[in-house]
Amino acid sequence: MSFPSALADGELNYAELFKSRAKPITCTLLLLSALTSRIQEIINHRFNQLPDIKQIQRDKITMPAKIEIYGTTSCNKCVNVREFFDKKNIEYIDYMIDLMPLEKDEMIRRCGLKYYPQIFINDKHIGGEEELLMLEHEGNLQVLLTEVS
Repeated sequence: MSFPSALADGELNYAELFKSRAKPITCTLLLLSALTSRIQEIINHRFNQLPDIKQIQRDKITMPAKIEIYGTTSCNKCVNVREFFDKKNIEYIDYMIDLMPLEKDEMIRRCGLKYYPQIFINDKHIGGEEELLMLEHEGNLQVLLTEVS
């Protein structure tokens, strides 16, 4: 049995390769080549299933309002506020105090409070998570978000 019959139609026939009594290094190289091709096919298939990042960015809603969130990376309420805006595809500026400690002084200067999260819409202090959810529940959040700063 020859190597071409072991590689018929670009597919490696393992039984034919074994029967061919090829040198072990040759078998190893052929197996690696076939495995590499298969891995590349899988990667290409998975990559084609990924969402288009540019499309996701285009789908992000650009609001005329300027939204700023002061919080930390691990605070549950801060994470909830970010998820709230992310689910609605609304852009915001995120000041993570644990990563940007100088922003804490700016937050305190702007609202006089030291706890997180603190949300500003068009430079107007809204409050924290509870106040944001209350605005949403009352239907006033959309009004704030559509106001031009």
